[in-house]
Amino acid sequence: MVYVFLIFGLLTVYFSLLSFIGGVRFLRFVRLSAADGGRPSGERRFVTIFAPCRGLEPHLAENLSALLRQDYPRYEVIFAVDDPSDPAADVIGRLLNESGKAAGCSASLVVVRPENRSGRKVEVLCGAVGKADPEAEIFVFFDSDACPHRGWLAALTQPLGDDANGAVTGYRWFLPPTFSFSGQLRAAWNASIASALGGDTRKNFCWGGATAIRRDTFERLSIRDKWTGTASDDFILTREVRRAGLGIVFQPLSIVASKGDCTPAEVLEFTTRQMKITRTYSPRLWLASLLGSGLFVFVTAAGIALPAAGFAAGDRFSVVVPAVILSLISVLSIGKVILRAQAISLVLPEEAGKIRRQALLHCILWPLAAYLFFYNALAAALSRRIVWRGIGYRLVSDSRLEIINQVRTDKK
Repeated sequence: MVYVFLIFGLLTVYFSLLSFIGGVRFLRFVRLSAADGGRPSGERRFVTIFAPCRGLEPHLAENLSALLRQDYPRYEVIFAVDDPSDPAADVIGRLLNESGKAAGCSASLVVVRPENRSGRKVEVLCGAVGKADPEAEIFVFFDSDACPHRGWLAALTQPLGDDANGAVTGYRWFLPPTFSFSGQLRAAWNASIASALGGDTRKNFCWGGATAIRRDTFERLSIRDKWTGTASDDFILTREVRRAGLGIVFQPLSIVASKGDCTPAEVLEFTTRQMKITRTYSPRLWLASLLGSGLFVFVTAAGIALPAAGFAAGDRFSVVVPAVILSLISVLSIGKVILRAQAISLVLPEEAGKIRRQALLHCILWPLAAYLFFYNALAAALSRRIVWRGIGYRLVSDSRLEIINQVRTDKK
């Protein structure tokens, strides 16, 4: 048994080493981007930001208000809801009536009546896109749980000056209260995905909460039509941009903080939903996650059981080998956590202290995050049902879904 463990253990060490090297590259890429500062090249074009909202969530007013105060010469924000009685509409209405918007910013609220053919967010986005100013040259998509800094929009749109770049993406970084176990577990889980982005425009993916695309590219690729029947705006956008032979640029300066907390049940619901969506729209990625996390679970579980049995039997080899393997995996994984925290601190300097404290917790939580990935992947293999902002769906295929039930909710 110990020799079987050794084979799989060394394989896990190898993957951990690759992950650590990826962390080094991630830090280097973020450092270069931070040094560049996201300076605009040429004239800044008129932008439309689409911000779909449903229900209340922590920091909603703060997040949406930040959209109206971007350091950008001319842009519009279209807030979109599916029901005029949605509590988010009241928050938006108050913001629209307040002063303090950036000089070049205009904003409006639209109500998009659902047709129940696609995921609710997708339907709202499709309706909102039709309301964009005819002069808008760039479309930007935003998630309401993110809080963008003043330079977010300028940084996100800057790489679109190069026609080879089809889309530009940022990503979210969860910053829950420091001592929230469930909030920090979700943050650790999410952090591993954030550091998968980097300088290779062929491998990057769009995150729907911070993505920019030229309007002519969006229309040429018929994204609105491709969204019909789907639950995922960003997976579809990623697929179509790649099919067109265009690159997806990761812009670290457009990473956004998401400060909300969550309960243990919400952690399981959120992470499992993400994996079910991944299984539907990117089955190879889901399979890789299942196998990779499954390998980790096997090696760590066996690495604890073997020494116990070996110690009882007086077998030193069965004690030493697992200890060495698990130590190597731990050192590399904790090193990746530290590298990632250093990188994010560069682009969210106002949160650097909180990120450093968070990293200490993630040095403990990273194994649980890996086990959570395995649970998510297994759950995705057994069910295609998800609940998203109070609406239940069954993901039939990558182009079709069924709405199971609808519940009005005041929370995300």
